[in-house]
Formats: sequence, C-alpha cells, structure tokens
Amino acid sequence: MSLIVENFDWVLYVTGALTATMFIMALAPARGLKDNFGVETTDGNILLLARHWGFYVGLAGLLLIYAGMHPETRFPILLFAIAGKAAIVALLVSRLSSLPKAARLVIAADSIMIALYLTYLVAA
Repeated sequence: MSLIVENFDWVLYVTGALTATMFIMALAPARGLKDNFGVETTDGNILLLARHWGFYVGLAGLLLIYAGMHPETRFPILLFAIAGKAAIVALLVSRLSSLPKAARLVIAADSIMIALYLTYLVAA
C-alpha cells in the first residue's frame, strides 16, 4: 500500500487527465452522448445538459490533477471525486442491459479509480 501512497501524485495526474477528457462532451455533446452512452439526439435541452455535465466532470478532472500537486487538498477533492464517480457507476449499472460498450468502460474505469482513491484515503 505504501507504493500507492508514495506515488499517488501520479495516480492523480493520470486519473485526473482521463476524467478531464470529458471536456470533449462540453465541446461536442451529440458525439459524446453517442460515443459514451449510445444516445442519439438533436434535442437542444439534452445537448445543453450534456455540455454542462462534460464541463463539470472535466473540472473534476482538473481538481484531481491539482490534488496531485497539493497533497493538503486531497481529502476533500477525493471525497468529491468518489461521490461523483460512484453516482455515475450506480446510474449506469442500473441500465446495464441497454448500455453500449463505451459506457461499460466508464463503469470499469471509474470503479478502479474509486478503489484507488479509497485505498489512498485508508492508507494515508
């Protein structure tokens, strides 16, 4: 476990960068919805919400990167990230039978990130 604690800044840089890729959803919401969740829509309200979600999750990624550089901020940022990632995992799992493969990747990746973050919080 000390290996994770000693190198946790790199865990935060990598997982933060992966999380920040959701800024793409803010820039191209129709494509992001289709690629990540199998949803095709031209509804302006849905696309607006997707843009906001992408921006919000992208900011969470930047916070994780920031926490990598500032260990004193890790506890609240990791709690925030765990809560957000647990919520999307739970919501996606509730619709597992109708999800595209990309959404299953989100479930797997976010679950691994949650496990890493919890391991750090317990060990630190």
